[in-house]
Amino acid sequence: MSRPRLLVTGASGFLGAAVMRLARDAYKTLGTYHARPCPAAVALDLTDARAVQRVIADFQPQAIIHTAYDKTRADVIADGSTHVAAAAARCGARPVHLSTDPVFDGKKGAYTEDDPTGPLMPYGVAKLAAEQAVSAACPPAVLVRTSLIWTGRQRCAEPTGAGRRNKRATGGPVHRRVALADSIGRPGRGGARTGRARRARPAARGRLRATQPL
Repeated sequence: MSRPRLLVTGASGFLGAAVMRLARDAYKTLGTYHARPCPAAVALDLTDARAVQRVIADFQPQAIIHTAYDKTRADVIADGSTHVAAAAARCGARPVHLSTDPVFDGKKGAYTEDDPTGPLMPYGVAKLAAEQAVSAACPPAVLVRTSLIWTGRQRCAEPTGAGRRNKRATGGPVHRRVALADSIGRPGRGGARTGRARRARPAARGRLRATQPL
């Protein structure tokens, strides 16, 4: 029986590399990178819509985990995400889009997917625009808003957004450790989910299974 195909953008990054490592036994994986080559991955400029379409059409993945981003370039965040989602829709793949907590203003805390957004900085504005574009281009997409990525094996965690700046601005904590990458290698058995994936609440000490099933 052939393994399902999974494409991971940003495979040379912190989260992308962890996803590739954890998914390799259960999935036939292909990663993409921009400037830093890595194993089992191809170079790809996400702002090039034709190139994105070509790579995804050639590989024909069942699912795409989109982790690639560049905080300094809104076109990579918004346009790149749109290109990935549009190409996913054309080949019937389901994208899992990594977003971030700076789509909120940081005043409330303990956000749910139904809370109103209100980004305070350009990065959050770009990530919110990417969410909206991805949802429009591929309605089955899953949007995952995280604050701090932790693979469970690294000694340090990497902020995915501007969490520390939000903490200084609001006077409250905005980070929560979520073993998102670990859930990729152990997909759950629950029903398919569409829309935004809720972050784990303080009392929930398990993994956020944002990809059950892919």
